[in-house]
Amino acid sequence: MRRINLNSAEQWALLAMVAFLPALEAPKKIAVVLFLVFWVINRWRSKEWGGPWSGWDFTALALIGGAYASAAFGAFWPDKGLGAANDVLIYGLVFLAVRRSRFEEKFLWRLFAVAIMATLLTLLYGYWGLLVTKKRVFLGLNSVGHVNHSAIYMAIIFSMALAWAGAAIGSLRQRTLLWVAVAMLWLSLFVSGARGALIPVVVFVLLWLFARAGMMRRALWKPVLLVVLMLGGAVALVPGVVEKTKFNFETKQVASYRPALAKVALLAVREYPTFGVGISNFAKIDPEVVAGWQVKSGQVFDPQDLYFSTHAHSLYFNTLAERGLVGLLTVLAFLVGIGLALLRLRPSGASTPLQQTLWGATLGAWVITAVGGVFNTTLHHEHALIAMVVFGIWLAQTRTRFAASG
Repeated sequence: MRRINLNSAEQWALLAMVAFLPALEAPKKIAVVLFLVFWVINRWRSKEWGGPWSGWDFTALALIGGAYASAAFGAFWPDKGLGAANDVLIYGLVFLAVRRSRFEEKFLWRLFAVAIMATLLTLLYGYWGLLVTKKRVFLGLNSVGHVNHSAIYMAIIFSMALAWAGAAIGSLRQRTLLWVAVAMLWLSLFVSGARGALIPVVVFVLLWLFARAGMMRRALWKPVLLVVLMLGGAVALVPGVVEKTKFNFETKQVASYRPALAKVALLAVREYPTFGVGISNFAKIDPEVVAGWQVKSGQVFDPQDLYFSTHAHSLYFNTLAERGLVGLLTVLAFLVGIGLALLRLRPSGASTPLQQTLWGATLGAWVITAVGGVFNTTLHHEHALIAMVVFGIWLAQTRTRFAASG
């Protein structure tokens, strides 16, 4: 009997995953599972698993292991967060599968186009709820949820669109549509008012423009002027971010309680330094719990210095509290590894438009995750998945390129 080639099904599942990520809950989960199943079946049949074991495999598996170690050995609470650990498992496996895949250039352009279009269409639905039906208070993506997480996702897609537009590939119509998408995503980030996503976006734009200026041997004042114009135009059209910042200054909450949340995280890791309080258990830390910790350590409990929430609004402090030093080290190892790879493998002036686009999109996903992680709990659910897809694709392409040149 003739074997059925499931390569197309694997790619269609990846496209579906990217298409449904910001929009619909059930279809995106089905697409993720199908992609991983088809990937395993195809590799089993071909006996080609994407090359020998590498440091990336070890780092990704350590990231997954750190999450499950927290669930198994973290503080004893009825729910130790297996669901949250499963989230890390899913995006870790997606990263491993994508990095060990070979994609044709045509498919990668299609994948990026689907990611951008899906986000824009979902944003239109968000605007409908915000401006027409008035059922929304903040602009968000339907399946991503909270405005901060929606803004993180939008920021990653914005970096993808900007990197593609900067590569100047395609017809005039295609390039125009790309820049329209860039403008829509940029303005939508200001409409969302999520400063924790806007700050890393600005950092990314500056880094990307400086990198391109060096690559193309152009003057540095031009990218700086472009950033100033982009910021000025967005603030003029959407002044809400400035007003929100001004209000926070007046109420002495510029950091929106993040320092107080960080103190809670530090108290938690003092009690459970190795594996933390258990992944997803930050929400269970309340004044009564902290008061007990303080009494046990002989210190006075002062609730005015603390703030309690469902998470620490920081990737690093949240991971430190929930997964302990073991979990934090695995996250840092992964992010530092991506950052060093971006620095070492940055494209030259002779690089192709695809190489420039992939590097720029990866730089954006990394900055949004790593720098944005100071202000928000990044590397979480949908925006973790899209970031891992981008990381995996870029690393796969660099591996393929080096293998071909060798």
